[in-house]
Amino acid sequence: MGTLKAAADQVTKDGLIVFFQGAPPHIVADEVHRFFVHQGYRLEKGDPACGVYGKGSAVLRILFGAFAKRFKFDVDVRPAESYTELWITKGMSGAGGGIIGYSKMKKELDRIREALRRFFL
Repeated sequence: MGTLKAAADQVTKDGLIVFFQGAPPHIVADEVHRFFVHQGYRLEKGDPACGVYGKGSAVLRILFGAFAKRFKFDVDVRPAESYTELWITKGMSGAGGGIIGYSKMKKELDRIREALRRFFL
């Protein structure tokens, strides 16, 4: 469980938006980083407030398609008037692994959505 509690969330086609009342963006970003590291991801690009978290090898995914585990998510923490928004979206379609790759990416997106909800709600 995270130390922050979200006010609400909204499922999108490619991810999830989580709303935090009264939480500064840098605190939200730190908690999101902690969440992804706990899930086995690493920050591959950017910073915790605006970055890309990945798991697995991009090279192996290219070589072996769906037989190589590879997932990527984009994270964007956005300040608003009275709350902070956390946007998490798929950073890849799964197309590199064909139909199996699409299916695996969808399952991982669903898993991450539920894990985020348990972490923040």
